[in-house]
Amino acid sequence: MVYGATIVAVLAAVLMRWLLDPVLVDQLPLVTLYGAVAAALWWGGYRPALVAVATGYLACNYLFMEPRYRVAVNTAPHLVGLITFLFTCSIIVALGEAMRRAQRHAEEERRRVRVTLTSIGDAVITTDAEGRITLLNRVAETLTGWTNEEAAGQPLPAVFRIVEEKTMRTVEDPVSRVMASGSIVGLGNHTVLIARDGTELPIDDSAAPIRDARGQIAGVVLVFRDASESRSIETALRQQVSLFEESREAVFGWRFRGPIIFWNRGAERLYGYTKQEAIGRVPDILLATVFPQGSRSAFEADFERSGEFTGELVHTGKDGRPITVESHIQLMNEGGERPFALQTSRDVTERKQVEKALVENERRFRHMADAAPVMIWVSGTDKLCTWFNKPWLDFVGRPLEKELGNGWAENVHSDDFDRCLATYTSAFDARQPFSMEYRLRRHDGEYRWLLDNGVPLHGAAAVFTGYIGSCLDITERKEAEERLREAEERARTVVENVVDGIITIDSVGTIESFNPAAEGLFGYEAREVIGRNVRTLMPEPHRSAHDGYIANYLTTGRAKIIGSGREVEGLRKDGSAFPMDLAVSEFRLHERRYFTGIVRDITERRLLEQRLRERAEQLAVVERRKDEFLATLAHELRNPLAPIHNAVQVLMVTGLRDPELKWSREVIDRQVRHMARLLDDLLDVSRISHGKLALRKERIRLAAVIQSAIETSRPLVESQRHELVVAVPDEPILIDADPVRLAQVFSNLINNAARYTEPGGHIRLIAERQGSDVVVTVKDDGIGIPAEMMPRIFEMFCQGQERTERASGGLGVGLSLVQGLVQLHGGHVEALSGGQDMGSEFIVRLPAAVEARPPAPPSHEVSEVVPPRRLLIVDDMQDTADSLAYLMRLKGHEVRTAYDGVAAIAAAAEFRPEIVLLDIGMPKLDGYETCRQIRRQPWGKDMFLVALTGWGQDGDRRRADEAGFDRHLVKPVDPGALMTLLAALPPGPVRGRG
Repeated sequence: MVYGATIVAVLAAVLMRWLLDPVLVDQLPLVTLYGAVAAALWWGGYRPALVAVATGYLACNYLFMEPRYRVAVNTAPHLVGLITFLFTCSIIVALGEAMRRAQRHAEEERRRVRVTLTSIGDAVITTDAEGRITLLNRVAETLTGWTNEEAAGQPLPAVFRIVEEKTMRTVEDPVSRVMASGSIVGLGNHTVLIARDGTELPIDDSAAPIRDARGQIAGVVLVFRDASESRSIETALRQQVSLFEESREAVFGWRFRGPIIFWNRGAERLYGYTKQEAIGRVPDILLATVFPQGSRSAFEADFERSGEFTGELVHTGKDGRPITVESHIQLMNEGGERPFALQTSRDVTERKQVEKALVENERRFRHMADAAPVMIWVSGTDKLCTWFNKPWLDFVGRPLEKELGNGWAENVHSDDFDRCLATYTSAFDARQPFSMEYRLRRHDGEYRWLLDNGVPLHGAAAVFTGYIGSCLDITERKEAEERLREAEERARTVVENVVDGIITIDSVGTIESFNPAAEGLFGYEAREVIGRNVRTLMPEPHRSAHDGYIANYLTTGRAKIIGSGREVEGLRKDGSAFPMDLAVSEFRLHERRYFTGIVRDITERRLLEQRLRERAEQLAVVERRKDEFLATLAHELRNPLAPIHNAVQVLMVTGLRDPELKWSREVIDRQVRHMARLLDDLLDVSRISHGKLALRKERIRLAAVIQSAIETSRPLVESQRHELVVAVPDEPILIDADPVRLAQVFSNLINNAARYTEPGGHIRLIAERQGSDVVVTVKDDGIGIPAEMMPRIFEMFCQGQERTERASGGLGVGLSLVQGLVQLHGGHVEALSGGQDMGSEFIVRLPAAVEARPPAPPSHEVSEVVPPRRLLIVDDMQDTADSLAYLMRLKGHEVRTAYDGVAAIAAAAEFRPEIVLLDIGMPKLDGYETCRQIRRQPWGKDMFLVALTGWGQDGDRRRADEAGFDRHLVKPVDPGALMTLLAALPPGPVRGRG
């Protein structure tokens, strides 16, 4: 079509040139073709134009250029004309094509704009510069009620009628405002469009100028939309903001990567910042946020990609404290503006602390459970075990992984498995505690009985979380229960066959059981008394007091019989009473209290006890008479010894030159001392057996005590020509002991060795420290101790067999006295011997002093010079009084004598002695009463009175002290001891205790 039009245009141009040919002749042969080229270009573009150029040139070259009627371009004029023609046509084609393309582009733009405006979601109205409508898109047609054709050319206010929503006043024409300002303008908020049919519609709108190529305003475009939904959303948002404002949770919003623009009261309370302090600040900087990703940039990248975040963040409050929050952040876009982030945060700091505490408690629980002496397990809500403590794992010898789930059941005994599983399952389903016993294989393969107690676990809000159980190894208890069952069976057999009556009553006295022995004792059959009150078996007054006693015990807990035994009376069926032993014990069974009484007929025992009491009284009389006999014997033997001893002392003072007389005096002196020592030992053993011997302990050196004992025993040892070897350590050994009594122990052992060793024998005394003890050994090579005699060696009056040619034996009380004194010192003594003629060895073991306190300092030495004293010596044995008086006169004292108590008082009144040596056992007036009467006299109050007697018991000393004596000396008096006593008195007048 286009090319046909092009050919027509070329033909028209050729025809026009042919018509002008007479005028132009051969000038301007191509002048009419330019119009044809331009027309072809306009119609079809550059391709038809090129066709017009080619065909038109050929036609005009053929018709109008010389030589005519043929095509020739071989001359210079033809060639220049062709080039000029082509150049001109090129310019025409280029310009035309450019104009054509511009036109097509403009048309396309207009079409595109129209299509865009027609299809856009918002309503669009365009006007020209005078405000006449040029276009309404479909949305605008819908909102205004006008079609595009109806509105075209209409003034804008006729079609687009808008008023204020609240006042209904007409809003200023937006075209006028745009034309006046030349810029985009927005209409007022809450604008309402009144459609053609009068419908009111809230809209959001704006207007912008349309400029032409020169920048001049060629019209106005209005863009508006239905704001009904947005107004509803806005209302809802206002309500939501109000809710956010009042929310207890922290709610705040900010521009993404920008400042805070909203901050509610909850945020103020949580973080401490007011709204004024927070708005405009970057939240991450304000709150020093610690992000879970570790950096802000990483968090923002993840947040921007996902559009929301839910999790925990750590913020810092205004006061500097860290706050852990559970946050939800939502990213929202606002129509191309910077995205808005809304964050809701709840303070979970306390919850995190609680969770941390729970974790710590769990750790502590497991630590304590592992250290617990019981086996502990934990299961979940699926009945499968989730944890076992270390004692369990140690018990089964398996790792935790093998026990988890139902693995633990592999070690349960096959006979117990079903019962165990049923108990566990039923309790679990009912959420009830349970207790069960089963056998579990230990790591060594042995099955052990366990007591397994399980209780349900509940977490927060009483939510069931599983079970926890503890297991105890009760194998020993099970074995004990089995033994107990056997014992109960035996006990039932015993109760049925025991000779004692066994009666059980309840708390009100009703008889519950009555064994066969009780039937025999009381004469009742069990069926006759069971169910009756136990008062039936009691005579008066026990029967009347019984109910009151039971009530008092149940109320106060004060018992008379319960828990102990006593003798009471029982009442038989025949009415006869009998004595019986009653022991009552209390026990509980199923929360009820019971009492069991065990009764025994003690009629025979009462008779035996009566006989024993009578026999004891007889023995006491014999014992008392024995003590009296020993005391009297000692007194009567000491009395004749006293003058003998005094006479020997006189001989020693006066001196004897005849060797035989001197020997005789020494023999008499030794035997008198020996006799006195025998009497002392005899009385000491008696005092020890009666517990009347008191020790006077002090801190002493063992060596000093041993030396004292040796000095005492030396005459006997030397008389037998024995070799005595003593080994005592150089370092001092200290003991807390009575020095006199301990020296008596060692002296008796040395004497015993000397007495039972042939003359010329060997005696060794060895002292040493062994740990916390002091050990002293006395060993000899004498006649030894026969084996049959060893068990009785320390008994009183026990003596070994001596050689017939020796007659130096004692009374047999020495070793008994040694044992008694050593035991009083907290030690013990033992005797060893290889048998007859093998010697003997006595080992004394005593506790050493606990602390290194030095021994008591020795008493000051008494001066050998005794000032002359006036002495009154009173004794009913004239030889005793005279011999002692003679000895004292030899010592330089002034002495008077008297031979009874009455004479003593008279002599004292006349002589006024400083010191009175007064015998106790005298006729007419004994020494005690004599002392009392002297003390009653003014002149006797200050006299120094000394009891001089053969009575040496502790009671005798006490009676002397009570009578008023200052000292108590036992006959025969050692002149050295008497002189020591006199020397100890202060110089000048002597004052007694009176």
